[in-house]
Amino acid sequence: MTRGHLGRPARARAERGRRPARHRPRLLVLCGPSHAGKSTFAEQHCQGFTVISSDRIRRGLTGRWPRSRREARTWEVFEQQKQEALRNGRDVVLDACHLSRRARWHSVQGPNACHRKVCIVFDPPLEAILARCRRTGRVAPGEVKRMWQAFQASRPTAGELRRLGFDEVHVLRGGGRRRVRLGREPGSRAAGTRRAGEVAAG
Repeated sequence: MTRGHLGRPARARAERGRRPARHRPRLLVLCGPSHAGKSTFAEQHCQGFTVISSDRIRRGLTGRWPRSRREARTWEVFEQQKQEALRNGRDVVLDACHLSRRARWHSVQGPNACHRKVCIVFDPPLEAILARCRRTGRVAPGEVKRMWQAFQASRPTAGELRRLGFDEVHVLRGGGRRRVRLGREPGSRAAGTRRAGEVAAG
């Protein structure tokens, strides 16, 4: 072999090294009280993702399951859909409140070893949440306020989320629209926690 020229196997390895690495599928866990903007965010920013929404599942069961059984069945279906989407290597959004530490722990259980895990925490002020609640009329303001208070009592810290295995954390505190770049290029440095104004703009 002439000096300075690569053989076929070495040339193939070099070509592979120049190709962009395949992006890992993403698991996005939306975390925040009712009317914090989670579903709106999923609609605006998560095209191409499999969005698994507890509210949508619950509405689909109305009239088909007795009220006493509906909530338990909602979470059975939610978990079934999550497991299937993860096994198929899809980009997945879990659109639910995840108010408790146990709920956040449970969100990252399953066949997700290949997924990049991203937690987006929605923490707008109570006044903004109540204003949305009055516009939609879906949930009583008193119930929404109780959920907001429960979230404040168990609001996740960056340390908790990292210990759960999240690769990336965003905290959104405002009520305005914002484009968010989800995930990073392969090989970039590990992401830390960003506040609302520091979320990467698209």
